[in-house]
Amino acid sequence: MKFCFKYILILVLLLGSHGLSYAQNKQRILDSLKNMLQTEKDDSNKVNTLNRLSRKENALNEYDSALSYAESAQLLAEKIGYKKGMSEALNNIGPIFAHRANPRKELEYQLKSLALCQQMGYKKGTAAALTNIGSSYYFQGDYSKPWIMTSKPWK
Repeated sequence: MKFCFKYILILVLLLGSHGLSYAQNKQRILDSLKNMLQTEKDDSNKVNTLNRLSRKENALNEYDSALSYAESAQLLAEKIGYKKGMSEALNNIGPIFAHRANPRKELEYQLKSLALCQQMGYKKGTAAALTNIGSSYYFQGDYSKPWIMTSKPWK
């Protein structure tokens, strides 16, 4: 019994340290992105960094920070005419409103992102927007629209 307990304790310590390491790694990535942000010019790279920060913060349930980064990305992308970055920012903002239980606002941003992606012919962004729109309708209890949205033909 003592022998078995020893191995269980070692296993628990190893697994616990892996979780701690994973959390520390996420924090290092966030810190690195924030440092990059301070040195970047107002260009597409900065928009991309802001969008990445928004997604990372959203994944960590830090919705206020995620929204702030996404809105900054949207404004800068609009200012410099970077449509892809703007569509990604809009696509980042939508799910934040879903987490805040505001499905109408979520849908509004997703539809804006979809229109912009389709206008540019940006297929990856179109797919992401359609997926998020379908999920939004599904979680609102409208089970017919997700199928329609996710099965639209590609142009």
